[in-house]
Amino acid sequence: MSGMLRQRCAVKRYTMQKDEYNTPMEQEWVMVASIPCQLSRKTIRVVQEAPENRSEVVYMLYFPTRADIQSGDLVEIAGMGTYKAAIPYRHGGPYGEVQVEWEGPI
Repeated sequence: MSGMLRQRCAVKRYTMQKDEYNTPMEQEWVMVASIPCQLSRKTIRVVQEAPENRSEVVYMLYFPTRADIQSGDLVEIAGMGTYKAAIPYRHGGPYGEVQVEWEGPI
């Protein structure tokens, strides 16, 4: 499996912290996993907006099928930036895939 997955990414999830009385206190991003992955560009699309055009790049992230990744998670890839995950697709093979949107540098 390691042949295709040549990068490593940190998966972070937005969680609610609670006090000893189970009262919500604050929300924060918590790292839930560090998994092997591979980022690939899927499509480039030009969106026409007045007065300028802008381009959107859609990426696909491949990961082991059993990896703990959910919709809304942040995925940080060293040297590549931070991406927000859509709904993961696990098709039964050794790899799963998820469409990700670039959020910015790490």
